[in-house]
Amino acid sequence: MATTQSQNERLTQIGPGTPMGNLLRRYWHPIGAAIELDVNPVKAVRFFGEDLTLRRDAAGSFGLAGERAAYPVQELGGLLFAYFGPQPAPLLPRWDILVQDDLDRAVEIVALPCNWLQCMDNSVDPVHFEFLHARFGNYERARLGKPPMMEPAQHRKIAFDVYRFGIMKRRLLEGAREDCDDWTTGHPLIFPNLLAVGQTGEASFQYRVPVDDVNTIQIGYRTIAREPGAEPKSLTVRYLNLFDSDEPPYGDTIPKQDFIAWVAQGPIADRTQEHLTAGDTGVILYHKLLLENINCLERGEDPMALVRDAAENEPMIAIPREHARLEAFAVKDKDSFKRARELAQVRG
Repeated sequence: MATTQSQNERLTQIGPGTPMGNLLRRYWHPIGAAIELDVNPVKAVRFFGEDLTLRRDAAGSFGLAGERAAYPVQELGGLLFAYFGPQPAPLLPRWDILVQDDLDRAVEIVALPCNWLQCMDNSVDPVHFEFLHARFGNYERARLGKPPMMEPAQHRKIAFDVYRFGIMKRRLLEGAREDCDDWTTGHPLIFPNLLAVGQTGEASFQYRVPVDDVNTIQIGYRTIAREPGAEPKSLTVRYLNLFDSDEPPYGDTIPKQDFIAWVAQGPIADRTQEHLTAGDTGVILYHKLLLENINCLERGEDPMALVRDAAENEPMIAIPREHARLEAFAVKDKDSFKRARELAQVRG
């Protein structure tokens, strides 16, 4: 099953007036962290194909403006969110880890020279974990003389459920019990462009925000539960520019492995050459939801996952997620590092 060229354009093009651009503009998107304006209260940014100016005035209010338009900005959890669509705007969703007061937070912002959709497709492809992160990741780490990060456990079953705010991705790995919460609960893609990862006490968000058709910003928002009685730590912000050089980065961490896989597909992946199978069920479902919600918008209806009811938004919206770490990929074979390093030496 392949995507047609017209479907691929409908899914990937996000400029003003495009179907996908119109859909994505109906949601709030993070555009940075508030503390970035502490040194200089004015910052040039680019999102959705528009060059914009983000600012904070003397009264502490935030604004975002282009040559012919201005967009509302709100702060939540240390992030600044902008709404690029028509009024009335939906409520800014108060996702749990943005609101909880017992968490320490860190933000990591990565520039990715590729279309937003290939970043998001990865979020509904659980099987990539055993190949990209276990096999390729161990190979890359062996090249650097580092021990393996994980065992390439095979997926026995995958499943996807559409729920109020997006898609729940579930998997059952070899060696795991059917009552493990990676199968019974899973973790969600929050429609349209947010992946929730991690488990209770150590949870993260990955927002993939289009800069234009061929560039994306991932804003990672990592939280960790604070020890009872400990002083809160200040939010930190780090920028990663992994693709400024002609030399590709090493894939020695899970995030870098993902970034390499997304960017390696080119500026916009040619989905007309795809042959999607049962292992791509989540990708097929996600594309279907995107196209269906474009149709909803064109009929004058609200797309899915918008929040307009204040009662639903207060005090926060709890996100279903795992409570325990995923153990099936834990390294059990001490000789695996030796074999991976030998393979890396053979392949160069």
